[in-house]
Amino acid sequence: MTMTIALDSTDRIVSIDEVPSGLLCMCRCLECQESLIARKGKHRIHHFSHVSQKVPCEVQPESFLHLYAKRVVREALGLHLPPQPGHVPNAEDQSSWWDFDSVREELWMGDFRPDLVAHLCDGPLLIEFACTSFVDEEKLARIEREGIRTVEVDLSGLEVTSSAAGLLELKKSILHRADIKQWLYLTLVCLGWSVVDSIAD
Repeated sequence: MTMTIALDSTDRIVSIDEVPSGLLCMCRCLECQESLIARKGKHRIHHFSHVSQKVPCEVQPESFLHLYAKRVVREALGLHLPPQPGHVPNAEDQSSWWDFDSVREELWMGDFRPDLVAHLCDGPLLIEFACTSFVDEEKLARIEREGIRTVEVDLSGLEVTSSAAGLLELKKSILHRADIKQWLYLTLVCLGWSVVDSIAD
């Protein structure tokens, strides 16, 4: 990816279309964190360049997707999730929006670190994002040992377009598409009894 996306002064991922020209953009490089200049002239494609004028950093789509997904969920404090296995359907669409009290990034849980740990009133939810590497049997076994409900978000089919409109569409997909999410592990506690499901095969 060319340098058409960056971090703004509030740590939000932005497109070159969304910021003023020059140093007024107050942006940093996604890869090296160096200050950037927004170059928005009339003759060349708008882009960011490093203040030091060093060779532009190359932003890999997979690493960008992973970073962007974690940030949009942390900002939204919620996620649209598919129905829980075993749920008795009473409507055609069983997906629902889950509100989080807080979201922490890469917090150690025993001997592994999930991408995100979302905290809800009834306990934590682990969120894993996958582009090319998905949760394997070893990590799933660690999740099962911790006994914490876990969902995986498949980012591999999402298109990365570094325009403002493209980032907005990507954000909507990450937050609201239930079809790219699957439960890996689920603990249901209700009225004093519990049911534990290991879902990923």
